[in-house]
Amino acid sequence: MSDTKIEWCDKTWNPVVGCSHTESPGCQNCYAEKLARRLGWGGLRKEGPTRDAYRAVIDKTTGKWNGKCDLNEPAIYALLHWRKPKRIFISSMGDFLHPRVAYHWITRILAGIRCCPQHTFILLTKRPENLSVLTRWPREFGFAEEYPNLWIGVSCSNQADADRWIPPLLEFPAAKHIVSFEPLLGEIDATPYLDRLNWVIVGGETGMGARRMWESWVAKIMVDCRKARVPVFFKHWGTWYHPKNWSPPPVFLPSPSVFLPSPSTYMPREFPKDSA
Repeated sequence: MSDTKIEWCDKTWNPVVGCSHTESPGCQNCYAEKLARRLGWGGLRKEGPTRDAYRAVIDKTTGKWNGKCDLNEPAIYALLHWRKPKRIFISSMGDFLHPRVAYHWITRILAGIRCCPQHTFILLTKRPENLSVLTRWPREFGFAEEYPNLWIGVSCSNQADADRWIPPLLEFPAAKHIVSFEPLLGEIDATPYLDRLNWVIVGGETGMGARRMWESWVAKIMVDCRKARVPVFFKHWGTWYHPKNWSPPPVFLPSPSVFLPSPSTYMPREFPKDSA
C-alpha cells in the first residue's frame, strides 16, 4: 500500500495491476496507464517484484496497457502491517474485475480484506458484469454480511456509461454501492439510480489533454444528490481549470437544492454516515 493524493481515501492498495481500455471515453487519458509506464519502465521504482509486475502489463514501446494483468505479491502482505483504520482504494492501477485477473488471485485478496475488518475497502470497476466472480464459491452468509467493509462501485464518464454499468452494480449484494463520475465528460441523469446508491464521487479530468468538465454537469449531479439525500464528494475541477484559462467555479451551498454561480472555495466532501 502507498500514500495517495486521492482525496477520498487514505491509501491505495494494488495487489493486482493491469487493464485495457473499455468503450468509455474516460479511458482515453488513463492516468493509471501513464503512471504504470513510469513505474515499470521509468525511474520511479527500484528493481524488484513490484517493478516487474508493472513491466508485465505495459508495452515498453507504446507505453500503453497490453491487456495483461499481474499479481503484485508484495502488496498482499503489506496490507497486514496496517493496524489503524484506513479508507483504502483497491486496484487504483488496474481493474480488479478485468477478465485476465486470475480467480485464485481474487480469493487471496478477498481473504486479506476479511482479515482486516478495521479498514474500509473501496473497489471501483468498469466491468461490473464480472462481479459474479466474487460470489463463485459457497458461503454461509450473504456477501455483504461477510464483507461489510467492502464498498463496490463503478466509474462512469457519461450517460452511456451510467446506463450500462450502474444497473448491474445495483444487482450485486454489496455492503455499499457507489458511483464515481470521474472524469465527468458529459451531462448525466443519475436520478433513476440515486435511491439505491450510498455515495457519489464527482471529479474532472487531469493530466495532458484533459477535457473540460462543465459547471452545469456538476450542478445537476449535486442538486439531484441533495434531493435524494445521497452524500456526494466533489474531488476537483480537473487540470482544465488552470489559472490561465478559467473563470471561478460555482459554489454549492450546504442547504438542499441550492446552486449559485458565484466564486467560492466551498465544495461538498461528504462520506456515508457510518464510514470511517
